[in-house]
This record gives sequence, structure tokens and C-alpha cells, in this order.
Amino acid sequence: MRIDRISALAAVGVAGVVLASPALAASDASSSAAVANQAVASVAAPVAAAQTAGLIGGAVGGAVGGAVGGSVGGGSVGGPVSKLFNTRDSGKGGGGMPPKLGLWAQGTWVNIRKSEASLGMDGNVINTVFGVDYKFTDRVLGGVGFGYENVDIKTKFNSGTYKADGYTVAPYLGVSITPNWTADLSGGYTWLTYDVSRTSGAVKGSFDGGRWFGATNLTGSYAIDRWRLSPKVGVLYLREMQNAYNDTGTSTARNAAQGINFGRASGGLKTGYAFDGFTPFVKLTGEWDFTKPKAVLKSNGQMSAVDNGGGVAGLGVDFGGAGPWSGTVEGSYNSIGRTSLDVWQGTAKVRYQF
Repeated sequence: MRIDRISALAAVGVAGVVLASPALAASDASSSAAVANQAVASVAAPVAAAQTAGLIGGAVGGAVGGAVGGSVGGGSVGGPVSKLFNTRDSGKGGGGMPPKLGLWAQGTWVNIRKSEASLGMDGNVINTVFGVDYKFTDRVLGGVGFGYENVDIKTKFNSGTYKADGYTVAPYLGVSITPNWTADLSGGYTWLTYDVSRTSGAVKGSFDGGRWFGATNLTGSYAIDRWRLSPKVGVLYLREMQNAYNDTGTSTARNAAQGINFGRASGGLKTGYAFDGFTPFVKLTGEWDFTKPKAVLKSNGQMSAVDNGGGVAGLGVDFGGAGPWSGTVEGSYNSIGRTSLDVWQGTAKVRYQF
């Protein structure tokens, strides 16, 4: 009995030493590349996917005229801003064929700063999308977008970096529901390559991955005198997959493949005041994250914060009206109510209809 008790105590002691050993303790974001990658991708993937989906949704909005555009001079500005899918070209001669083909280009720059204890990071996400679409009828538009994204983030919590390049193909569809409401649907796939490092570059890794995403929006278009009102609700869902890989440098650890799921519902209002040829606007959007990435273990023994939602506030200018050119310049703060997170975004887009 005494020997059994001594053996049991010894086993407990050995277990305690093993659990207390830093090398064998539960992996956290500062010591595990897989955990670090999940922590960063949980922030960067929704930003990148939301940019792509938002740019495509904006392209559909450009094709249908938008809620804050429309000509002011020489005509009534009451009622709907425009009949959907008229591309703001109602001033053309009645005998001319309405334009059916549209080309567009849009880009965003986003700065991310996360100051959460033991999970600090900062960097930029740049996204450009080019597309072409065609009006099959006066109520249905279809097209395809081609995108490139670049993620470049310094991961302060592990003295490292997280970089990614992605190429996207995304078909989309726009439908006129009523004279004041349109719906758009887009989905696509992004091919991703990653380069990561930690411990001041002593440990590095490169791997591939991909991201599926789908988004749908319902957008209104109203005018009261010179005021332009555009309510909007939408849903975005994505799944990003990262392949398994080996670290290089001082470590040869195998990092398992992993997936990140994210879903967001949003709703808000964009309000503008129309002048001849341009319309300044403000917007406010609320967001609910109904599917969230998992929290990760930090080096201080705590789990990372996971938000249930937040908000976006922005301002900008829509330009163009009677001619074939139109576009938007916009700036926004995208992390109202988010925990220890600041996300600033700048957007520019231009469209030519012919």
C-alpha cells in the first residue's frame, strides 16, 4: 500500500512538472504558429472578404443608379431617384438604345490596429476589384468581378509578421424588385498564399489556402427634394481554409490545417444631399456577427475577446449623373463598439456604362 501511495504521489508530481513546463504547456498565440495564424486571420479574413463583397455590391449599385445619385438640374427630384438599372442616363434621347454593358474598377485600403493585451497587431489590407456586367433585361443584370488582395500585418504578440496575397473570381447578379428596391447576390473563391514569421524572423513558414464567400444585399433608393436616402440590409458568410505546413528556421514543427468560419448580418442607412453632378453623403451601419471565429489562448493565460457585433460610420461623395461615368470616394471607421480594435477604411470606385 505504501509503495502504491508513493507511486501515485510521484505520478502526480511528474504530471505537475509536465503541465508546468513551458514547452509542454497548452499552446498560445505567442508560441504556436497555428494559434497565431488563427488569431490574425480571425481579424483579417472578414475585413478582406467584406471588402470584396462590398465592392461588388457597390458595382451593382453603380449599375442601377444608386440612392444618392440622380440628376438635380432640369427635372423633378421627388419620388424615386431613378428607375433601377437606368444608369442615370434618363437624359439621353428617347430614340437611343439604353446602355447594357458596364465596366468598373474599385479599390479599398484598410488599416487595422488591435491593442488587446497579449494580442497586439497592426497593418494594412489592400483590395482591388475589376469587373464587367451586362443588363439582360431592364430588371436583371449579371456580371463577374476579378479581385486582388494583399494583407500585411505585424504581429506584435509574437514578434512576427503575417502576409497574404489572394486572387478572387466572383460572379454576381442584380435584380430590380420594385422601382425603389434592388437585390444583389454574389459569391466567389479566393486563392491565397501566406508567408508568416515569429520570434523576430527566426521561425518562418509559407503555405497555401483558400476562401469561399457569399453575400446578398437588399438596397433601397428614395429621394425627398434634394435628399437621397438609401436603406440597406445584407448578409455575408465566409469560410477560409489554411493548409498544413512545416515551420522553418529554428523550428520544424508541423502546423495542422485549419478553417475559419464567419457570418455577419448588417443594416443601415446612407443619406446624401444632391448637387449638380455630385452628392456628399454620410452613412451608419450596424453589424451582428452570427458566426464568429473561436477565441484563442493568449500568453497571459486568458482567451482572446470575440465580439458579437459592432458598427460602421462613414462619409463620402458620389459623383456623376447624366453621363456614362460615375463613381464614389468614401472614408469610414469600421469598428464602433469592437473590443480593442480600430479599423479605418478608404474606398474609391469608378464605373463606365456603354
